[in-house]
Amino acid sequence: MIAALKQFQLDGAGATSEEKDKNSVSLKLEGKPFDALAQFLALMETQHAALATRMDMKPAAKPGAVDAQITLER
Repeated sequence: MIAALKQFQLDGAGATSEEKDKNSVSLKLEGKPFDALAQFLALMETQHAALATRMDMKPAAKPGAVDAQITLER
């Protein structure tokens, strides 16, 4: 998953992940581009069978960016 976050430039400052168990991870992303996040979620579903089972999202200060808390599960 780390590689996918890097691929869509969602890693680095404002990004944290916490593995809940072997099939579940929680992501917290702050000020990340919405379009990149949508592409990341599509990749996780189609190539890794990981679905977003919980998502809270709000606009960030920068136009086109969002703050999101997401739980992905297989």
